[in-house]
Amino acid sequence: LLRYCIDSNITMNIDAYRNLKPCSITTPNILCVFNGVFAPIHKQHLTMLQTISLYLERGELRAEQVVVHCGTWFKENSYNFIGTCVTLSHGSTLFKKGFIMTSMMPHVPQWELRLQMCSLALRQFPHVILDGFQCSQLKPIGIEKACRRIYGEVKNSSNLFLILLFGIDNLYRMVKLLERNLHYLAICVINRPISSENQDLVNAVKNNHVGERLLFINDLKSNMSSTLIRSLVMSHSNEVQELVTPNVYDYHQRMSVRYIDDWRDLLDAKTVVIAGLFLNVKSNLKSKINFFFSKTDND
Repeated sequence: LLRYCIDSNITMNIDAYRNLKPCSITTPNILCVFNGVFAPIHKQHLTMLQTISLYLERGELRAEQVVVHCGTWFKENSYNFIGTCVTLSHGSTLFKKGFIMTSMMPHVPQWELRLQMCSLALRQFPHVILDGFQCSQLKPIGIEKACRRIYGEVKNSSNLFLILLFGIDNLYRMVKLLERNLHYLAICVINRPISSENQDLVNAVKNNHVGERLLFINDLKSNMSSTLIRSLVMSHSNEVQELVTPNVYDYHQRMSVRYIDDWRDLLDAKTVVIAGLFLNVKSNLKSKINFFFSKTDND
């Protein structure tokens, strides 16, 4: 696992999991897994992380937050919350959204840029580890394989439950994941109005065996989009300073981080670092990328 300490150098700490709280032998241990692209990580990600940590440790929520559904597992079991693992998804996810991430340093791939920013933003959080394995792979491995790897890294993992933290838009995918893995729990943060399709799924989930391991928290105030922040960065808007932490904003400025969504802008980019570009990318994007490379020199 990669544990990044960011200033001028990137360092690897293979003992990153020592930052977690000790596992209990007598009660179930739970490790929260927060998976996402984090391009970039913003204040609402941190608020969500803090909210869930407080809830799992003390059962506390802010006044405007409501527990919509609490599965029986959470009601009937006492557990030992050992911390949170923030894991970054593969760069192909960002490409599917129509973005390419660039910077002024040609030798730093986009996944390292994302890890750098996450490491800066998460410094204030104890018992949080940063997993760079999934995003650094040549091919996407997916959240399920990433969770298996995380599960195997924790000592005394035979008494460990992974609790997946996700937004309402990923509900269907997470339900399928819970159906295949009995040692997975999940917290769904309802951070935007629920579509009719998702509402039907929420109602169905509450009444089956998967709902026993699910917790729904209503938090509509957390509806902040990384897509919006990327657009603000591209337009050089000062509003970005209000949405990300100061050190993440400074990193954007220092590294000249850009999020290109118009493929014609690639012709003007001094440096384009592309990792796993042709993996899981739609054919129409492939044709545009092939066109770009056919029209440029070796650089």
